[in-house]
Amino acid sequence: MPTKTQRVMDDLTARIRSGEYPPGVRLPSRRELAVAYGVSEQTIRNATYRLAVAGLLESVPRGGYYVRRR
Repeated sequence: MPTKTQRVMDDLTARIRSGEYPPGVRLPSRRELAVAYGVSEQTIRNATYRLAVAGLLESVPRGGYYVRRR
């Protein structure tokens, strides 16, 4: 059974690949994502960090996470 973090990562990855979140777009805030997924902000923080390490997202200080342009 996948963890909450993995489920969020899988869903965000699918949304990025489908174009729902196109390159250059800012993701909703951690709080908004936490509410939408029914998880803690820490879970969202972990998921977005891992997606940034994987190259799908880019972190902008005090600006949130953006879908990385390829």
